[in-house]
Amino acid sequence: MRSPLWFVMAGVIAVLGFVAAGLYVWPRLEAFDLHLTRLALPGPHIVQLDRAGAYTLYLETNGQFPLAEAPAGLQATLTSVATGTTVALVPPAGSFTYSAEGRAGLAILGFTLSEPGQYRLTASLPSKATESKFTLAVGHGSVAHNFFGMARILGVALALALGGLGIAGIIVAIIAIRRDKARRAEPLT
Repeated sequence: MRSPLWFVMAGVIAVLGFVAAGLYVWPRLEAFDLHLTRLALPGPHIVQLDRAGAYTLYLETNGQFPLAEAPAGLQATLTSVATGTTVALVPPAGSFTYSAEGRAGLAILGFTLSEPGQYRLTASLPSKATESKFTLAVGHGSVAHNFFGMARILGVALALALGGLGIAGIIVAIIAIRRDKARRAEPLT
């Protein structure tokens, strides 16, 4: 245990913990972003929603609006193209924001679909702001689902990083204890 290679090994294990955390997080964040369908508004758009269940509408911004709240007077409707049925849009159960690749989003509305299919999404701002362009992103899953999904990703990444540091710390502690014992066991001259 006197070899300095043990310290090198501890350092490599610590770095590998952070690398593993990064490799775990990176594709999952990309997958989260790919589940969003972005629509430049105002105006109507046909959007294909392929799964039944909860969805969330996010207001995306690049600085046009503060992320603390949606613009005043935002009006949105969602209607099934096949049946003409209007889907109830409700405020989300909680607050959820994200920021990635130069985009930031705020959950502003939620809805639940019983049938997948094509839906017409219309959104606008009050008449005095009709020329304002904005982006809504539609994502599958409720705010709680997205929050816990992100928390799980970050929790696993943190566990990987801290696990690598913990193992490296244990190796260094064992080396220090064994070196101290060896130093004490040496005869005094």
